[in-house]
Amino acid sequence: MFQRFVPHGALLGALVLSGASILGGIANAYTAPAPASSNARFSEQTEKETVAEARALLTAKDPQGAADMIAKYLSSSIAGYELEDVYGQALLQLGRKDEAAQHFGIALRLLGDNEAPKKAITANLTRADPLYTRRTSLMLRISKDLLKDCEKMLAAGHTDRALAILEPLEAIATGVEKQTIVALATKIRAATQEVKLDQGNGDEAESGARPTVHLEGKHYILEANLERDIVQRVSDVMDDIFNYYVLVYFDRDETRVNPQKPTIRIHPTHDEMMKEWQGPPNPGIGGWWSPGEWQVTCYDTRSNSGSLDQMLQTLYHEASHHFMTMLSKGGTPPSAWINEGTATFFEGAKAMADRRVLWPDAAVDRLRALHYQLTGGPGPTPAQVISFDQPGSYAGEYYSFGWGLVYYLLEYEDPTTLEKIFRPLYSQYRETNAMRGGDPMELFKQVFLGSKAPGGFTTIEPWAAKWREWILNEIYPLHFGSRIRDLRLEKAKLYIEAAERSKTEKAAKVAESELLARALGHLEYIRTKIDGDLKLDVDLILMQADVLERMGRPQGTAALLEQVLDLADAGETTLEPERYEELEKRLTKLDVKNQALRQAKIHCKNYAKQVLKLIDDYQLGEAPKCLTPYEFGRLTSNVLEYDPLSKVTEELRAKAREAGLLHGALYKIGGRANAWVSLFERPDEIFEPSDTTIAIANARPVGRLFTGVPLTGEYELRCSLNRVGELSLTTFQGVVFSGNPTTPWYTAGIDGKGKLVLRRYEKTGSERALKIIKLDVPVAKDESPTFAVHVYPDNRVVIRIGERAPIEISLEEDLPKTAYVGIFSKNGRTELSSTVLEVFP
Repeated sequence: MFQRFVPHGALLGALVLSGASILGGIANAYTAPAPASSNARFSEQTEKETVAEARALLTAKDPQGAADMIAKYLSSSIAGYELEDVYGQALLQLGRKDEAAQHFGIALRLLGDNEAPKKAITANLTRADPLYTRRTSLMLRISKDLLKDCEKMLAAGHTDRALAILEPLEAIATGVEKQTIVALATKIRAATQEVKLDQGNGDEAESGARPTVHLEGKHYILEANLERDIVQRVSDVMDDIFNYYVLVYFDRDETRVNPQKPTIRIHPTHDEMMKEWQGPPNPGIGGWWSPGEWQVTCYDTRSNSGSLDQMLQTLYHEASHHFMTMLSKGGTPPSAWINEGTATFFEGAKAMADRRVLWPDAAVDRLRALHYQLTGGPGPTPAQVISFDQPGSYAGEYYSFGWGLVYYLLEYEDPTTLEKIFRPLYSQYRETNAMRGGDPMELFKQVFLGSKAPGGFTTIEPWAAKWREWILNEIYPLHFGSRIRDLRLEKAKLYIEAAERSKTEKAAKVAESELLARALGHLEYIRTKIDGDLKLDVDLILMQADVLERMGRPQGTAALLEQVLDLADAGETTLEPERYEELEKRLTKLDVKNQALRQAKIHCKNYAKQVLKLIDDYQLGEAPKCLTPYEFGRLTSNVLEYDPLSKVTEELRAKAREAGLLHGALYKIGGRANAWVSLFERPDEIFEPSDTTIAIANARPVGRLFTGVPLTGEYELRCSLNRVGELSLTTFQGVVFSGNPTTPWYTAGIDGKGKLVLRRYEKTGSERALKIIKLDVPVAKDESPTFAVHVYPDNRVVIRIGERAPIEISLEEDLPKTAYVGIFSKNGRTELSSTVLEVFP
């Protein structure tokens, strides 16, 4: 069976990879030997200087000197192809062919389309590895055949099964095959990824310097001071959500849409945008819709938040007003609560990377504000919000109420039938109010109150009391608090049971398919938003598989069943033999018609035997290798999933590690703020990331995680630690060596007395000291030592501080299964430089 393969994914910010390299088509771990003194300060020599000095040493017939110098440089820096090539030459001259082959391969990958030096590097690679040509030829055949199998699986709807093969296959493919594999895998993953407008964009120009880009999409004309590719993404996203506007406002009847395309004008900054604002001063405005100009106006929110997420939410909101203008046929806009309430409803929409838009969930910022107001914070009453009948919009504190009222009308479910009983009345009110105007409260009474209306309330007060109870007791706990998972699981089970009953009911108010879709939404929320890779709940996965099968989606069902069986095979969960057999039979039955998968398994078994034969040939040479065949076996076994190959690969790994040849992929940590997440989200926190230095400061505990490199095994974080500011008894400056957004954060650093301290922090702000170690030589106030934390899968950490002896610590609790690293500070300013992460294979 094919196991799910979880790649590192796209690397954010200034992340640079020098490890998962392509050796003429093979991805390899970075194999630079450890520097002569791992505690020495990182070299400040440039790469160009290092290349020149290394070449001079080779000319002087001193390959050992060249190798040592480059190794020291690579302990804290990312190399280009020239340095990797020179390193390979030095190692080759020293007779260290196994390692030389790795670095020539890295050089080839870094070359890209630069053909000029490729011939000489390839010749050296062949001298270092005489089996290189056979190896690359075999991987090319594997890539071609399995790609064809995956394309057939995709055509039959088996997307998850295809992705499980495509992701590891990407590491060994080259040329056209690699491009196709990347495109297919990206398309599949897009179905579960929300659009991030600025993700992966490398334009570092100041926003004010960007020229205005003009672009006409299917439904909108854009004039924006953004990068051209981002303007295209904005156009695509707005075309996607346009269809939901049509559904909500015009019941899917696109013939009611005015053919004149609105303009979306995006200014470079808030100040530039406000030059066009005609109303009273209001610094909180994020954008607006102008019926007279037929235009949405907003600004590049990276200029003050570092992200375009806020701008996208503003666009969802303001573009909705365009439809309300069409609904009122250009006349007086409808009452503010229905106008703004509907616009804020769309703030909860999610545009996915595969061009789908998910039906709006709760707009969490509005929900958070409304909860505060309903539990004692200042704010209006529902009656005041509904009764507001003045031109334009209402005060800012009314917006959360408007959202909550419309969300209630569109999403409230009758407890008995689960029917969304207010939706027809919402449409009736909106249409009537938009076309005829009038007193908004009087119309509300006619539509929503009275003996025939849901609830039978005759006055607004008990109706509003029920609405308040629904918001506080049903909706808010689904998004905030400690019971989110339990409540969503209860909801999912409720819908599944109702779906079962609906099959026998003569006049079910809600169709079985709709109930199952609601259940699936909650199950997917739990698995993606709450559990992620950190929690593997087999019962939940199987529940989702059952729902998918009842919805007529056997392909998704099969993928989930296979995942559960794979977890059992890997020892990550326990299944009774009878249950394992039952699931295996169920999977086999579902896969009977999956000819492409069966062919892929045949290909995998046959190719695995060829890989094993080549690995044997590596062992029969005059100088048997372990590093190169290990990397070859590791990558191909990820794809081929053949137990004998996996066993041989592990044996080779042990030999390479014992020989001191197995080192990790090297990543540089830094970059833009949107590559980091905050632990405490303090508004007065100072955070300054760059390609060279990362700084964070506050009187209270503050921390940030770099999200570019997910970590699941052994790794080492290295940096130079600079402690800035006056030191006190409460000062703590260091790094996060393990943590993620949903688990505690584990930190290591230096306190005000120069001692080493390990602490555990919760999002609530609570902290616990795990270890306090008095160093033989305390870290002096003016000392900026190298600081390294080596993390092992068995919860051991080894810490090195400057030239001091390494300190090994065994933690008494489990570290997160998937983690990130970062920076931390308390009562001071922490600055990290030369920050690198080595991830071991």
